[in-house]
Amino acid sequence: MRKSVSLLLSSVFVFSLFAVSGCSTAETRTTRINVPTAQCMMCANKIEEALKKVDGVSEAAVDMDVKVANVTYDATRTSVASLEKAIAGAGYQANQAVADSAVYANLPDCCKVPQPQ
Repeated sequence: MRKSVSLLLSSVFVFSLFAVSGCSTAETRTTRINVPTAQCMMCANKIEEALKKVDGVSEAAVDMDVKVANVTYDATRTSVASLEKAIAGAGYQANQAVADSAVYANLPDCCKVPQPQ
C-alpha cells in the first residue's frame, strides 16, 4: 500500500512539472534583416505584413531610418532564410536575398529604388 501511494505521488509530481513548464519547445529569437530597397512607409508596411504571415513570427517592425526589419520569431517553426524569402517575395531585397522581380515591377513608383539619371 505504501509503495502504491509513493508511486502515485511520484507520478503526480512528474505530471505537474510538465504542466507547469507547459511542455513548450518554442525557441524565441530576434533578428535584424537589412531591407536596403525599402523606400517609404508603404514599403515598411508591406514588409511587415509579409513577415507576419510567416508561421512562427510574433513581431515584425521595419525601422526606415536604418532600413532594417526587426523580427521576433519561433526558431522551431521558421528560419531567417524563410523570413528573407518572405520579404523577397513581397518585392524587396532582404540581406542578400534578391527581390522577386515580377512583384517588384508591380510595386508603386514610390516603392522603387530611384534610378540614376
